[in-house]
Amino acid sequence: MDDQNSRSRDQPSSNNSNLPPALPPCSFIQWNCHGFWPRKAELDVLISTKRPIGICLQETHLNIKANNFRKIANINGYTAFHSNKSDNPTMSGGVSIFIQSGWKYEPVSLKTDLEVIAVKLHWHYLITIVSIYLKPGIPIHENKIKNVIRQIPSPYIILGDFNASNAIWGSNKTDPRGLLIEKILLDENCVLLNDGSHTNLSMAHGTFNAIDLSLISPQISSNFIWEVADDLYGSDHFPIFITDIDNYENLYTGCKKWIESSADWDKYCNLINANLPDLSLTNDNIYKDFLSVIINAAYQSIPFSKPSTASGRRRVPWWNNEIKNLINDRKKALRLFKKHPTTENKNRYLALFSEVKEKIEAAKRESWRLFTESIDLHTSSKEMWNKIKAIQGSRSPPIRRVDNKWGVSTDPKGMSDLLVKQFCLSSSNEILTESEKVFKNNITSSINNIALDPIPDSPLNLEFSVQELMRALNKSSGKSCGPNSITYNMLKNLPRNGIEFLLNIYNQMWCEDNFPCEWLTANIIPIPKPSVNGISDFRPIALSNCDLKIFERMVNYRLIWFLEENGLLNHNQFGFRSNRSTTQAIAKLTGDVLEAFEQTSHATAIFLDLEKAYDRVWDAVIIKQLLEWGIDGHILSFLKFYLNERTVRVRIKDVLSSEGHMINGVPQGGVLSVTLFLVAINSIFNIFDPDDPVKILLYADDVVIYSGSANIDDQYYEMQYKLNKMGEWANKNGFRFSPKKTKVMHFCRKQNCHRYTYSINGCQLECVTKFKFLGVWLDPKLRFNHHIQEVKTACSSRLNVLKCISSKSWGSNRDTMIKIHEATILSKIYYGSEIYATAAPKALLNPLNSIYNAGYRLSVGAFRTSPVNSILCEAGVQPLRQKLDLIVAKSASRILGNPEVPGYDDILNYENKKSSRSFYTIGGCLLRKILGDIHIDHNYIESHPPWILDHNAINTSIIQHNYKEMSNDEVVDLFNFVCNRIHPNHMILYTDGSGQLNNKGYAITSESDLISSHKCHESLSVFDLEASAIEKAFQFSRDLISIDPNTVHIIVASDSLSTITAVQNLNNSSPIIKKIRDLINELNNKVTLLWVPGHRDIPGNTKADIEAKTAAFLPNITQKLIFQNNAISLCKKYFSNIKGKWFEQEVPDNLKLVSSSPKRPVIPKNIPRKEFCIISRLRIGHTRLTQSYKFINPKKVPLCPSCKKPLTTTHILIECHRLESQRKAIFGNKNIYKLLNFSECDTRLVIKFISELDLIDEI
Repeated sequence: MDDQNSRSRDQPSSNNSNLPPALPPCSFIQWNCHGFWPRKAELDVLISTKRPIGICLQETHLNIKANNFRKIANINGYTAFHSNKSDNPTMSGGVSIFIQSGWKYEPVSLKTDLEVIAVKLHWHYLITIVSIYLKPGIPIHENKIKNVIRQIPSPYIILGDFNASNAIWGSNKTDPRGLLIEKILLDENCVLLNDGSHTNLSMAHGTFNAIDLSLISPQISSNFIWEVADDLYGSDHFPIFITDIDNYENLYTGCKKWIESSADWDKYCNLINANLPDLSLTNDNIYKDFLSVIINAAYQSIPFSKPSTASGRRRVPWWNNEIKNLINDRKKALRLFKKHPTTENKNRYLALFSEVKEKIEAAKRESWRLFTESIDLHTSSKEMWNKIKAIQGSRSPPIRRVDNKWGVSTDPKGMSDLLVKQFCLSSSNEILTESEKVFKNNITSSINNIALDPIPDSPLNLEFSVQELMRALNKSSGKSCGPNSITYNMLKNLPRNGIEFLLNIYNQMWCEDNFPCEWLTANIIPIPKPSVNGISDFRPIALSNCDLKIFERMVNYRLIWFLEENGLLNHNQFGFRSNRSTTQAIAKLTGDVLEAFEQTSHATAIFLDLEKAYDRVWDAVIIKQLLEWGIDGHILSFLKFYLNERTVRVRIKDVLSSEGHMINGVPQGGVLSVTLFLVAINSIFNIFDPDDPVKILLYADDVVIYSGSANIDDQYYEMQYKLNKMGEWANKNGFRFSPKKTKVMHFCRKQNCHRYTYSINGCQLECVTKFKFLGVWLDPKLRFNHHIQEVKTACSSRLNVLKCISSKSWGSNRDTMIKIHEATILSKIYYGSEIYATAAPKALLNPLNSIYNAGYRLSVGAFRTSPVNSILCEAGVQPLRQKLDLIVAKSASRILGNPEVPGYDDILNYENKKSSRSFYTIGGCLLRKILGDIHIDHNYIESHPPWILDHNAINTSIIQHNYKEMSNDEVVDLFNFVCNRIHPNHMILYTDGSGQLNNKGYAITSESDLISSHKCHESLSVFDLEASAIEKAFQFSRDLISIDPNTVHIIVASDSLSTITAVQNLNNSSPIIKKIRDLINELNNKVTLLWVPGHRDIPGNTKADIEAKTAAFLPNITQKLIFQNNAISLCKKYFSNIKGKWFEQEVPDNLKLVSSSPKRPVIPKNIPRKEFCIISRLRIGHTRLTQSYKFINPKKVPLCPSCKKPLTTTHILIECHRLESQRKAIFGNKNIYKLLNFSECDTRLVIKFISELDLIDEI
């Protein structure tokens, strides 16, 4: 429980009462804590107030026999080192050192039998920290201590309990050990920091003494201040604070941040509107002036946080005023006892000592209960993840020290300057070889020789529309801002004329090819990567201006459409493309390997690593490729500007480095960066022909080549040839493969198979027996046993989160715990499951079954021995095997909706696959069972740019009139008026869709005649039906116009406002909506889409409604086409039916008495966790009272004392005659279904009944 409570302190809180009184910070704490766990809470208070870099503890009393104290005895934000004598029969003694996260350290090995531990800390200077404990009453030879000191690298600081008394350091007497230590100080030239203050209180005798010593190397002794705390903090030794006043600094200084949750957006808009008239687009500084208007309005309407050093203090959530006052009273009692050491004063101090301990434990329990119960379904996702991280005790350490080739620094300015040099080097020309420089210069020169036929009025170069800008704004999220301090929310909340003004500025820049130099600057936030021995590398996160990112998003939208529409990106590139995923790439690789197994062939895969791929990209390579693809004009001008030399600064805390310059690479964190990287690397596919035996797959910069062949010799020569070509390609295009990180894996069923040694650029490649590719561990036989073991290990750790917030009497509610279980644990199990769950032997999946079931068991509050099927039914979920099959079916349906994705033909023609373990075989077979002869509509890429959509061709003007207050005749007149205003010479097509139960259909009519109607599959939604009808109407219109170009203007009238709105919304990527938009663009103002109110006696609309209902009840489906989302719904429905059969066949009968289906029962909000657990266990029928006999005598079933019938929950609640009077008095003659249905009233009655029988603790 102590560990749980200690973790909870990281929960976010804005209440300053959770912060103990601030004290001056110190560098190190030295303390004989007399037991780590009993003093853990008091130690937390010390850490929260002093924020030490190092902590040296003695007498930690950790049990080395448990062999797990290294994992358990830790402090969040610190790295722990422990030592306990292995020959110690008890838990007495023991020393520990805790080093603050973020500092580089090295454990120091000492050859001695003393209880001592040492760590070398790379602080502002190198210093060795030593914690030592010398037990009293045991003779210690002088040479043993001298031997330890001589092994310690200098400079050092030795902190410990020496149990040595000497008047020199303030003891009441001088004993032999004190004289020994005095001699060692002289012989070893050590400096004693003690100032004569007492460090120990003997509770038995009520006397003070000085036996804790702090020894230090003479060269640094003058830097430190030594101070004893004014409180014992629960031990019999005072903590000692040691501070290096010259180099110690507050480790946290907050930066100003906008508090947008408290923004007055109305005032913000008013201020913008008031200042916009003063701006003119003809002004050369219009961009800067407009941003100044935004910033000034923000300062007046949005509060911001102030830099505060208090934020560096760790929060103690159980701290309250009562504990604060008691601790103050305890300090007063201690001072009084020091001054007047009487028995009365001693007893008063001891009484307060015990009371503080009890209050802290009670406050910790209550704080933890409130914290866990605060996690519910109303908790936002962000807040929930913050709480989960708090429970796990995971948080990124601040950067405390940077050590690279340019120097070492621990101050923010120095660290940021060192890092900016490090980050800029990876993109500079300095790291290029001479041959690479030549190739880069050649590519740059060749760009000017590329002959182009400029495309007049290319849609890529048109001015941006307000719809594109709104789409970009809606797609942008986050609170981080760039150097100009403007956030996304400031741009999103601009008034309408502010949005239009911003669009005008963007279009002016676009048309003039003149972009602000401020867009070439960014602040880099270094994020420490997971460290080894405190040595961290850093991941640079670049924060550019949000207004630039909005512009990037508009450009990227156009560029991606152009690349996909023209098929310019290779289909084997899976990274960052719509409708493609990592699991599809893994499925393609493993599917081909499994097919090779069936053909008794060998398969070899080489996983290549690109060094600093995004930082090394040459802008000339990207520009050349774009020019070859015919991209020119404004978009190319902007991309050249975007890839120009960029200026960056590294920010640590609130300090910025000096400027650095990024020469090569794509901007880190840029919206366009990934797309441009895909352009740069696309030429690698030119090395491979479609018929090559060697295949290649990419996920962005993750590259794998592989081949399956019966002849291993031929395979080697073919793959080595491709490796050589890839090495040449990399050298010519600015990339570099890392031989050290590139791995080879030979897939084969044979035990011993000859393996060739591959090489790239003259360096041999390592052959491995396991490799993690895109998050899934592969092995030579594709049994996935290592991957499953890794998933089990990771999920077992995450399961501790649920254990922390679950209890019979307190904790989060069931639905919240299930949500956490699915988000943190099942997401790990499900990732890649369509690959490993189909190929791995089913027995290997059993460990995951245990994790899957355990999470739901904790959520519903059941016992470990409760029937698994009952637990899953109470949680409303199916067994893991069914869930994994559902994931396979859904993944297969996504591929079937995208013919361009590798694997489409494999699933479509799964009968031709020889491997029964392949995802394609199992997925294709499942889909055939589920869909039958129904086909999935393919993903659609619009042939016309979606941003050129003529919104005048979509008319919703009737909404602007007060049509709801009109009579039907008035609505008809309004409709006719709008149609005539659209075009006086017109014809109208009416569309409608109808869905009643499982009967679905749509129709297209004129005012009096049926044009077309179809009965559709039951899975289609009304939205799908309405959209299908509109699409068919536009196709009919296109056919009419192609026959007679002089056809009158056509109006397609629909009463589905949601469908028409979706057509206008560029964010909507539904295939049917894309088709409608494409048809509108193709017909070029010859057809108008008009919204009409439904059921208002508009003749044609009424006709379409009747015909759609008629079509829905036709005997046979005439349109056997569904959409991808419909296919996924059918998969869910199919497995829901399987779940129902499982419920009927596998779930115990006693649960069926209270549950009629496998759906999760609804729980009222007001039912506490304890009462929920009781009802849940009664529903399952598995309680201590009825099932404990299985642990004592499994053959002796307990019987009711009066009825002599088996003792069950049903018997207690309904059947027992002895309890009939009490039963009727409380809940009458209600049956067990009504009693255990989780209604708030019945739950209270059941709890009352169980309480009167005194059976609460037996449930």
